[in-house]
Amino acid sequence: MKTIAELRTLLISAQRLTGQSSYERRAPSPKSVPALLAAKAEIAQFLSQNAESAEAHRLLSMAQECLLNYPAARRSFEAALSLLNQRNPKDLKHLALLKEYESKWLDFPLTPEELASLGSFLSASLSAAGCNHSAEQTKQWLTKHSPDKMEAKLKAIRHWGGYCDCEALANVVQSGA
Repeated sequence: MKTIAELRTLLISAQRLTGQSSYERRAPSPKSVPALLAAKAEIAQFLSQNAESAEAHRLLSMAQECLLNYPAARRSFEAALSLLNQRNPKDLKHLALLKEYESKWLDFPLTPEELASLGSFLSASLSAAGCNHSAEQTKQWLTKHSPDKMEAKLKAIRHWGGYCDCEALANVVQSGA
C-alpha cells in the first residue's frame, strides 16, 4: 500500500493532466481521467485501512472534485474536517465553494461528460467554419446527443452566457458552467 506522501504525489501528477484551475472546474481532459480514477482508487484503498486519516479524506475530496463529483468531494472534505481539532477559515471557504459548485452542477441539465462532448464538437465545428453568432451547432449537438428537454438545456446554456456557439464554448463548456 502506498504512503500518504506517495498518494499526494500521485494525485498531483493526475491533477496536472486535467487542464483545470482550482475553482470553476470544467470536465477534465480525457487523458487525465484514467490517472484521476487510479489515484482515487489508491486513496480509497488507503482509507479502507486508515479511516481516521484526515489527509487521505482531503486527497479523496480533491480527486472527486477534479472528476466533478461535487457531492462526493463535499462528503470527503467534511469527513476530513470532522477529524481535525479545529477548522481554519480557508477550509471553511473551500467547503462553502464545494457546496456552491455541487448546487451549480445539480442545477445544470447536462452532465460533465455531455458538456465535454459538446465542447469537443463545438471546438471542431468552430475551427472548421467559425462562429456565425447563432447557437446552430449547439442545437445540432443537442438534437443528436441529448434531445430530451432541449429547450431547458438551451435556456441553461444561455443563462451561463452561451448565446451563440463560440460563447457556449468559452462561457459554458470551458468555464465548467
